[in-house]
Amino acid sequence: MNDHDLVDTSEMYLKAVLELEEEGVVALRARLVERFGHSGPTVSQTVDRLRRDGLLDLGADRQILLTEAGRTMAGDVMRKHRLTEVFLHQVVGLEWPLLHTEACRWEHVISDHTEGLIAVLLKNPVTSPYGNPIAAGQVSAAENLTRRAVDAGTPVSISWIGEPLQADPDALEELEKQGIIPGAVVTVTEQNSSSVVLVKDAGGEVRLPAQVAKHLFVAVLSPELPRARRPEAMISG
Repeated sequence: MNDHDLVDTSEMYLKAVLELEEEGVVALRARLVERFGHSGPTVSQTVDRLRRDGLLDLGADRQILLTEAGRTMAGDVMRKHRLTEVFLHQVVGLEWPLLHTEACRWEHVISDHTEGLIAVLLKNPVTSPYGNPIAAGQVSAAENLTRRAVDAGTPVSISWIGEPLQADPDALEELEKQGIIPGAVVTVTEQNSSSVVLVKDAGGEVRLPAQVAKHLFVAVLSPELPRARRPEAMISG
C-alpha cells in the first residue's frame, strides 16, 4: 500500500475548505489549486462531484461552501487528524515538524471507535501541537501576524499555525529552531512587503518572510494577563 492508497480525495477537499474558513480565507477553486497543486480542471471536477454528492455548494462570487453533511464529514476528518498529531507527538515521539505530514496519512483510516480510544488515552486534549483546536470550528479569535504587524510594539502570543506551514516540514523546523511556536510571546518591531521582524519575549530577534508570517495567527496580550508559556514548554516530551 502506498501513500496514494491512504488518501481520500473527498475528505481532503472538505477538510481544506474548513481549514480555509478557520484562516479567514474565502474558499475559491483557486485557493484549492494553490493548496493541493492540482490543475484547475481537476479541482473543478472534484468540486462539482462533491456538489452532486451534497457535500459542497457554491455561494456568491463562486465561493465554495460546506453543506451540513459536508461540514460534519470535514469536522470528523479534521478532529481525527489533529488528535493523531497529539498521539504521534506525545506517545510515538515523532518530531514536531513531521506531525502534520504523517497525520495526513492516518486521518482517513482511523475508525470512530479507535479515535475515541485515542482521545481517552490522551486525556481528551483540547489543542493540537500546532495550536489548532481538536474540535473543528472552535478556533478562537486570532489575528494573522502580518495583519497584526500594523500595530508595531504590541506584544502578542502565537496562537496557532496555519495549514500551509504545517505542510512544510522545513519551514516548521526553522520556526522550531527560532522558538516561533504556539505559546511564544513576540512583539513586531518592523514590517515591509517581504518580511516581518519580531522580538521574542524569551530573548532574541527573528526576521520572518512575509509568506511565512501570514500563516501565523496570534492573540493580543492584555497587560493584566499573565504571559503565555515559553516555547520550550510547548515542545517538551
